[in-house]
Amino acid sequence: MVVLAAAWFVAISNVSFWRGFLAGREVNGSNLVLVVATAIVIFGVNFLLLIPFSFRRVLKPVLTIHLLGASAASWFIDHFHVYIDMSMIRNVVQTDAREAGELVTWGMAGWVLATGVAPSILVWLARFPSGDTIRAWKRRMLMSVVVIVAMSVSLFAFFSEYASYFRNDHSARYLITPMNYTSSLIRVALESQEGRTGERIVIGQDARLGAAWQDGSRPVVFVLVVGETARAASFSLNGYERETNPRLRNEDIINFPSVYACGTATADALPCMFSRFDRDNYSDARGRGYESLLDVLRHAGLPVIWLENNSGCKGACNGVESENLAEAEIPGLCSDGECFDEALLLRTRELLEGLQGNLVLVHHQKGSHGPAYYRRYPEAFQRFRPECASQDFGDCTTEQIRNSYDNSILYTDHVLTELIDMLDSESARFDTAMLYVSDHGESVGEGGLFLHGLPYSIAPDVQKKVPMIVWLSDGFASRFDLSRDEVRARSHETISHDHLFHSVLGLLDVETTERDPSLDLFAPRRPVRAAAGN
Repeated sequence: MVVLAAAWFVAISNVSFWRGFLAGREVNGSNLVLVVATAIVIFGVNFLLLIPFSFRRVLKPVLTIHLLGASAASWFIDHFHVYIDMSMIRNVVQTDAREAGELVTWGMAGWVLATGVAPSILVWLARFPSGDTIRAWKRRMLMSVVVIVAMSVSLFAFFSEYASYFRNDHSARYLITPMNYTSSLIRVALESQEGRTGERIVIGQDARLGAAWQDGSRPVVFVLVVGETARAASFSLNGYERETNPRLRNEDIINFPSVYACGTATADALPCMFSRFDRDNYSDARGRGYESLLDVLRHAGLPVIWLENNSGCKGACNGVESENLAEAEIPGLCSDGECFDEALLLRTRELLEGLQGNLVLVHHQKGSHGPAYYRRYPEAFQRFRPECASQDFGDCTTEQIRNSYDNSILYTDHVLTELIDMLDSESARFDTAMLYVSDHGESVGEGGLFLHGLPYSIAPDVQKKVPMIVWLSDGFASRFDLSRDEVRARSHETISHDHLFHSVLGLLDVETTERDPSLDLFAPRRPVRAAAGN
């Protein structure tokens, strides 16, 4: 049974790996031997993965889990051209039922039924005869030795081929199923235990409001908008041929056209962008183990509220007040347990009505979350047609998918402009500002790729480059001594999420040793001044 299962995984669950491995190779004798040798190696890995579980009462459940898991993994790999690495596993673990439901389609159900459920039924119908336990384990050991020898010979014979292939495409190992999700699950589980003490390390306890706060007679309202799955390439502000930003274009905003995310999926990018660590030094354990930007603002005495319209903050909002609007009941904005992003605006207006002091708001948008792009915007924003009114991309053309995605960006343009107008209308009561930046980008058919989450080293720029804009009221710019011309002059530099932590602190004139002025996009505008109280 283990032999049959290992062979099944080689032949059925690794179509994308074989497609990539065989690309550009001619069908001849030496290449056929290479294919056989590679099949032996993958077979051996699967065999050695399963053989420790070959007890009569354990093997059937273990095989069922892997048959179903490999079936689902191969569907997503083949259908969306994704890789199953640690980042993807984190996304799977941290997603909610609604998001997961959008990925379940009739096409996926048919594939899992044929390649996961059907063989699992055959496994449970099989009868394993009882026998001598010692003899059985000797047989297993002998078979394992034979497999290891065959693998070793295959690897040695074609070592240079494998070294060259995996050096040029080192993420190809994340296509080999079920080894990809098995190893990634183990690594994520081990990582989740790293430094788990129950208490986060406090940062920025020395944070205090700078001198700009001493002279202000009005409270400050700052809104940090975290976009979802918006890519810079689809913002007409950045040169996209379609007019997806007709309203923002007419606002006095500062656009940053070259911003790189610190991850290609929400589970990585969202906590990373609020972290004090840059992308090269960030890890999931550090994200969970340390306080974030929002905590530093709180230490400085600024009230912080996180407004959630997505599937959670992935730990970024731990320690601050949060409200989940994703399942609010607002006529015209919410239905079927999901709200359009204008629900964030409605709640913001309610908070501002009775506000007397300062406030930092974070909007976590639903944005352009796929694959059901058509559910992210009201009917009035169906400008680009025909749209893909399905969550199964197999039902749509690439043009329809792109149309639906662009409609979601058009709606984001509307939501952000409405927020700017709201903050501008409150400028007599508050000094207001807004910063918008997306968590990661998206592929909508380029090179046959869809969605996001590819390993960062091989992900295309459309998954890594994100839009970012800043709007400042006149009162805010004057109070914090901000020169829009100076900020615009720097906005064309290539920057990243690494700048967000330090730039927000600089924008709000929060003095702390945690802020690195070299990563503060707003630092050039203000001379060094003593902190408040000095």
